[in-house]
Amino acid sequence: RKIVIEWQVNPEWVLQFTRDEMIEEYQTEARYRRRYEGHWTWGGRGKAPLALFARLQEPATAPPPVQTNEPVAPPPGAPIVTAISFTADSRFDTTVLQHYVTQKVGQPLSLREIQGSIRSLYSTGDFRDIRVDSTASPGGIALTFSLFTNYRVGDIHFDGLSGADRDRATRELTFHLGDVLSLNAVDRSAIAIDTFLNRSGYLEATVDPETTFNRAQSRASVTFHVTRGARATVGQVALEGNVAPFDSTQLIAQMHHGPGKPFLLAEARTDADHMRNFLVRHDYRKADIRFLNYTYDRATKRVALRYRAITGPIVKVAVTGVSPHDVRGLVPFRKNQPYSEDAIDKSADDIIKNYQAHGYFNAAVDTEEHLENNIWTITFRVNRGLRYHLTAVTFTGNQKVSDKKLAGVVTTSVSGGFRSFFASILRRPNGITKAQLSADRDAVESYYRLNGFSEVEVATPVVTTKNDGTMTVDFPITEGPQTLLAAVNIEGNEQVPTKNLPNLLLKTGEPLNPQSERADIVALQTYYGDRGNIEVQVKPREEISADKTSAKVTYVIAEGPEVKVNQVVVRGNTYTNTSVVTKQANVDSGDAFSYTSILEAQRNLYRLGIFNRVDVQGEEVGTSVADRNVVISVEEGKDLTVTGALGFTSQINTVGNFSVLGSASIAHRNLFGTGRYLGLETIFTQNKTRRDVFLTYREPFVGPWQVPVQLTIFQNNDLRRGARLRQRGTFIEASKIVAEQTRWSVRYEYRVSDCL
Repeated sequence: RKIVIEWQVNPEWVLQFTRDEMIEEYQTEARYRRRYEGHWTWGGRGKAPLALFARLQEPATAPPPVQTNEPVAPPPGAPIVTAISFTADSRFDTTVLQHYVTQKVGQPLSLREIQGSIRSLYSTGDFRDIRVDSTASPGGIALTFSLFTNYRVGDIHFDGLSGADRDRATRELTFHLGDVLSLNAVDRSAIAIDTFLNRSGYLEATVDPETTFNRAQSRASVTFHVTRGARATVGQVALEGNVAPFDSTQLIAQMHHGPGKPFLLAEARTDADHMRNFLVRHDYRKADIRFLNYTYDRATKRVALRYRAITGPIVKVAVTGVSPHDVRGLVPFRKNQPYSEDAIDKSADDIIKNYQAHGYFNAAVDTEEHLENNIWTITFRVNRGLRYHLTAVTFTGNQKVSDKKLAGVVTTSVSGGFRSFFASILRRPNGITKAQLSADRDAVESYYRLNGFSEVEVATPVVTTKNDGTMTVDFPITEGPQTLLAAVNIEGNEQVPTKNLPNLLLKTGEPLNPQSERADIVALQTYYGDRGNIEVQVKPREEISADKTSAKVTYVIAEGPEVKVNQVVVRGNTYTNTSVVTKQANVDSGDAFSYTSILEAQRNLYRLGIFNRVDVQGEEVGTSVADRNVVISVEEGKDLTVTGALGFTSQINTVGNFSVLGSASIAHRNLFGTGRYLGLETIFTQNKTRRDVFLTYREPFVGPWQVPVQLTIFQNNDLRRGARLRQRGTFIEASKIVAEQTRWSVRYEYRVSDCL
């Protein structure tokens, strides 16, 4: 047996305790992990292609031309288009753009088709301007699309920030790698970083953004030049108001970031709560301390804080009618809980529920508050009444549903049997509460409605108490007619035969169940949505007889167009190969476009572990209603991980026999931009009782299939039960996540063991 307890202190530090009975050893270690960019290149591997950010996966077969509207005949005498070409003001792979142009070679020039082509090209988000020029050619004219590409963010740097401050500043950005450059977004991000630094106490910080452009690659590099300046410290703290019987010094001493500490705006606000909690713990529960503002002195680099402070009266709680011990834990207040009328009302309700649960069904609680000698007293006057024992639960008015079935619906029942026996053993109350009766009334009504009684009414349960300590509960029911299904039909399904649609829960001869009806609607919508009919609408049409005893339900389907994936556009992958992204996303041109497949693509890409952010969206193709582009925007993370750990180990049942334990590892999660993993780890001890080496390689795909395969070669030198054991070998494991997110794997291991 192996027990591991791990505490992740922060993203870089982890503390771990291990008890391994196999090798009879305790291990305690602190592990430090640091990630680096590690964008390695080898030959053509890991280098960005021509398009850099906007890459399109070219389909195996070209999709049909996108028609903007019904074809319109060109004007008489329109010249014939003999050639179509593209020019770009930067390195851009234009070979895939033919699919966006609906004007075809050999056809007469059509202004409508030219406008539709420009709209389709604009929809990719890669161009800020598009111009079309025509030149005379033998037999007609040649068209040239001049493309002016958008600058996209290629690099983001922080000059003057490092470590955790740089990471926090990155979270303030309003743009990401791979986004179209917006100078307004850069300016807003600079302001956000400056505000973040001000909140952190750097009140003289300046942030100057600088943007450099690479025209050849249409890439922009953004650098934020940060000058933090001196960090402000807290100087004078002023408390305005009456804090008697305490003085300001006592309250200021409760601040976690008081005078002399670094100034943090969030902590200054939190310190108001710390001072108030101090007063609350001394029973001044109506105390009010609020942060007002601060002023900064540039000469002294100090901040003066202003708070409004009112101590208020002492708050005490009294109980009459029962022993205070009986309602302990039910009356307010908790240790740091301030005065609240809601808390008082909740406590009164809790006392009533508690006594009702113990059989005092008619228990009542009144509250009274008064102020005297600066003491605010809250008095709970409890009248628990007589204790009752439930002797009968009845139902009246139920003709078509038996008492036995209804008794199984409600939780209110006569004490006795196993339920009462276990309640007595566990000392759990088994009395009847009004909240329980209300829930049971709703349960009975819901049961009837799910069985076709649409007009059922269940009145408030009638509770009858007697002086001998017994009580009965009756549920008055007005059933009304039961609606049975005479027919269940489907209309409007022109693209899919009825036999291929999901099986319906509503069936002829059974009751009209609104819950099953909603489930059928969801099932039909999901089925159509998964096959590309993303605009499908399903509405039920109910034809109910006058006496409401029979009904015909027809599901009317407006299928809408069947939408296909036109192009898969990948943005933001400056290092990772586009084929890795598209293969892992498992979305190809010609597939049915569905939001389920988009969510699956996003989940699959996150599963690779090489992206900090993945956003998958559908995008319209011009004015076409039957095609969507799938745009995958990614933000690459740091791929190279270096880890070091230091701790100690000792043998189980051995006292004072400690040895220093160390480990080191290096791993690359995205080798040459291919999504492959390569890692080396070594573990050793000071007394040489343990020397382990692991070399791991993981391939994300097997050919065209999304089946990760991991190969590990290892050597272990361990001391087990007084004998030194050396093991060498390898194992290979293939895994696949299938339906219901179940992971299946096949593993083969070869191991050679020697006893030294």
